[in-house]
Amino acid sequence: MAIKRKSRPVSRPAPKKFSAEGSGKKPVSTERPRRSEDARRTERPERSERPPRSERSERPRDTERPRDTERPRNAERPRDAERPPRAERSERPRDTERPRRTEGSERPRRTEGSERPRRTEGSERPRRTEGSERPRRTEGSERPRDTERPRRAEQARGTESHERSESSERPGRSDRGEGTGRTERAWRSDGTGRFGHSKRADRGERPERVSPAERARNPERYERPVREDLVLQACLEAYGAVRHEGRLSDRALDFVLRHKKNLYSNERRAVAERVYGLLRRQRTVDFLLSRAHPRFDALDKTRQDVLRLATSRVLYGEPVDTVVRTSALSPADAAALGSLPEAAAVLEALPERERFPIAASLPDFLADLFRKQFGRDAARAAEAMNERAPLTGRANLLKGDRDALAKRLKAEGVDTTPTPLSPMGLHLESRLNVFALESFREGFLELQDEGSQLLGMLVDAPPTRVVDACAGAGGKTLQLAAQMKNRGDLHALDVDERRMEDLKKRARRAGVHNVRAQLIPHEGPEADAALEPLKGKADRVLVDAPCSGTGTFRRKPDARYRLTPEDLEMHVGRQKALLARFAMLVKPGGRLIYGTCSVLQAENEGVIEDFLAKHPDFTVRPVAELLGPELGPKVAPGPYLRLAPHTHGTDGFFGAVLVRAK
Repeated sequence: MAIKRKSRPVSRPAPKKFSAEGSGKKPVSTERPRRSEDARRTERPERSERPPRSERSERPRDTERPRDTERPRNAERPRDAERPPRAERSERPRDTERPRRTEGSERPRRTEGSERPRRTEGSERPRRTEGSERPRRTEGSERPRDTERPRRAEQARGTESHERSESSERPGRSDRGEGTGRTERAWRSDGTGRFGHSKRADRGERPERVSPAERARNPERYERPVREDLVLQACLEAYGAVRHEGRLSDRALDFVLRHKKNLYSNERRAVAERVYGLLRRQRTVDFLLSRAHPRFDALDKTRQDVLRLATSRVLYGEPVDTVVRTSALSPADAAALGSLPEAAAVLEALPERERFPIAASLPDFLADLFRKQFGRDAARAAEAMNERAPLTGRANLLKGDRDALAKRLKAEGVDTTPTPLSPMGLHLESRLNVFALESFREGFLELQDEGSQLLGMLVDAPPTRVVDACAGAGGKTLQLAAQMKNRGDLHALDVDERRMEDLKKRARRAGVHNVRAQLIPHEGPEADAALEPLKGKADRVLVDAPCSGTGTFRRKPDARYRLTPEDLEMHVGRQKALLARFAMLVKPGGRLIYGTCSVLQAENEGVIEDFLAKHPDFTVRPVAELLGPELGPKVAPGPYLRLAPHTHGTDGFFGAVLVRAK
């Protein structure tokens, strides 16, 4: 119930009420007659005579003055007598009623009292007749080319994440048709274009998803043609940074490819393969060009690098005419490529001692060490170092075994083959982006060479206290955590803060939570003080010592040209010091595992012999006893683990297990 409020008496006379009671006359409208602006101002009382606002706001409801904002001031409102009753105005004759829409297309009805907004003159669209429907495009029909908008997001689906869709390309004027505004595709009989796009994508429909393995098996169907000018430019920048500026090959390539955002995925692979291929054969290429081109040494650096890249492609099996056409060579440079067979004959005629370093593309002192280490197999070992390394992964045993990982990768379209030596490794199809795989992002897969996995197997870490003394980025650390089943204490030590941060990220992704990362000083009393809490308490200590990296020349081909005899002596001295420093962490009865990624005897057996001479409480335990009777003889004919690309297909690794007396 509404409560009536009493109005206060005011000095202003109340407005008159117009009523028809008792008059017998027709009711008159209560609307106030409109006055002019001047009259309104003169009749308005002064401020001093006006009542307070609180009193003025309590005017009787039935006599309240209509506000000026309800309608425009100059709008002419029709008289009530001239307007028909509302009931008559709302009724529309049946014969003029708007035809109803067909079933399923009826527009929501308007509420009572709402009016349809009227169109302005000349803008009303023609109405369809009763029963007519909007014409639909039949399957396969296309709208006119000059009005069609390319659906970039639709066509980009199914391609790799870093590739742009074909519809976003801007073809040159010579590639465009008259009035089309887009390139014409050459359709095959099976309905796919020369770039692997289907007609479904051209109609705006979602194209069928193609697995990475299928793309790798049929590159000519699913990949775009390589734009050789862009690839050559990127190769020159990356190779020039390595050879002329002294940058590391992996960092130089990463820098160049990050800034070449317009390259397709197959073009990026071509850049990496050509740069790495030239670095593996750099000394051989220089010798051949010095014999095939009479003025090679007098050419500028850019022209020399172009010829080097072209010669490397010929050595890896590409046709000479294709290389000449795609490298934009001058007639004199093209003639030099044609003279490569004669230059190769000159190389073969050299004496063995002179020919081997050039053919193996090794510095002279490294060639001598290879001959001393491998003997008759030196040429085969060096040739294997110049081949491309496979892409190998390790199954995270905390989340599943190798078979489960293979099934997951198969579901993602990745073909795999089990590694012949490691029971947890898989060889992956190399022409794909592993970091984009769901199995990698969720921690089921870790990239690790098979030789590195075998070295980690030597630790056989128990769930007690284990130390990874030179943890680095944590590849072997995560493998040890899986051996410990996420129990115990796994201490990861390193001197590089950036690598320690990488290790923590990888551990979170792999679901590892028993790792204790610790940054330690390089050397001196501070380093000994940092290791004091662990002295004599570790059951296992792994020392994967920094080395020359001669076993990883397949992956880091430029490392061979940086290595000097002085660097090798420095590595050996540091390895002896690290092994002696971390040996004090091993408790009686514990094991000290020493490993390198080198194939040179001075960094491997030489370091172990020196350590045993100074620490008689340690003895060597044969590796075959730890790896089992089936695997042991394959990788350890003697007491140590020895791996090489030409014998095992892995990177070069060395491993030794030393046991401390109780």
